[in-house]
Amino acid sequence: MLPIFEEIGLKAQYKAMALKQIYRKGGIELPIEEIKADRELFDLQGIAQAVGIYSSSNKPHAQAVNAILSKLDIADTEKETVTYERHGHVGTTTQYTKSVIDKVRQWINDNAFPAEIVSNGKTFKVTYNKEVAVSC
Repeated sequence: MLPIFEEIGLKAQYKAMALKQIYRKGGIELPIEEIKADRELFDLQGIAQAVGIYSSSNKPHAQAVNAILSKLDIADTEKETVTYERHGHVGTTTQYTKSVIDKVRQWINDNAFPAEIVSNGKTFKVTYNKEVAVSC
């Protein structure tokens, strides 16, 4: 696993977290204390909540946020590949710094809170909690 983690660019702290998750599934508890990231990171759902962008079912719209991110210039220093474990699956995902939240919020404001966000031929219908979207 370590060569794969190297290839995808995981930092040492995330490698340790991933190995701990993998070994735990095999019934082995590694003696690694809780490891914390060196900066606060947000996944797509967290960004959606932070900027107040929701689906018609009133859930944070992570896909719409991803569509917005595809339109923005995100520096390598503003994102990090991290491991996750959800519903029995272990993998990697990209998470983002607070500066990316600010960029998404600015894009929403600059585009006058669009009801639809289009990216790669897909259209995402959204609603906003405008108190959240314009704050900060």
